Amino acid sequence: KFPIVVVATTTTEAALANWREQIGMLSAVAAASVLAIAILLTLVVRKLIQQHRAQQQRLTLEKLRLDTAVNNMTQGLLLFDATQRLVICNKRYIEMYGLSADVIKPGCSFRDVIVHRHLTGSFQGDVERYVNLGLRDVGVRNTMVIATPDGRSIQVVNEPLADGGWLATHEDVTERRRAEERMTHPAHYDAPTDLPNRALFHEETKRELAHVTPDSQLAVLYID
Repeated sequence: KFPIVVVATTTTEAALANWREQIGMLSAVAAASVLAIAILLTLVVRKLIQQHRAQQQRLTLEKLRLDTAVNNMTQGLLLFDATQRLVICNKRYIEMYGLSADVIKPGCSFRDVIVHRHLTGSFQGDVERYVNLGLRDVGVRNTMVIATPDGRSIQVVNEPLADGGWLATHEDVTERRRAEERMTHPAHYDAPTDLPNRALFHEETKRELAHVTPDSQLAVLYID
């Protein structure tokens, strides 16, 4: 009347043998995967670093070429942003007016440039009036010829930019204007007296009329 009990036993090592074998295989696969991913990431990062370095070298080379081209121009060049701050100034502009590169550098304002020119003697006149007139017309392309205290004629061309800034070029046209004056002098001056003739009178009048605005007046006194 007693039940028969059959007990089948095994050791822990035997019971876990297959599991441990699978765990070992999975660990090996995982380690190999991690190693492969690490190698792949290393290669990707190395490639990105190489591309970044190559891009930096290209940018450096392009900047060097741009600086070389800008600084070897025969014209003085200034580039201002929309906040009236200097972005680029080439060596020709510094040399043209005998300025200090420590003052005329990126970040200084248009007013700072004119003030420095006034202090160094390459600009004579009302600084505030010149600055206000200059800033008033930066939105349109304009050309003017200014006279320096040392007798030179400088042609200034202001070219507006889409972002609100502007590009200004300064070219010494002293010799050109002198040559033009020598050529046009006989047509504008009376030969016996060397006094201005009517042709010059008409040209000067037209030139002045072009600058008349609703806020200004122009008077002409003509005596025969």
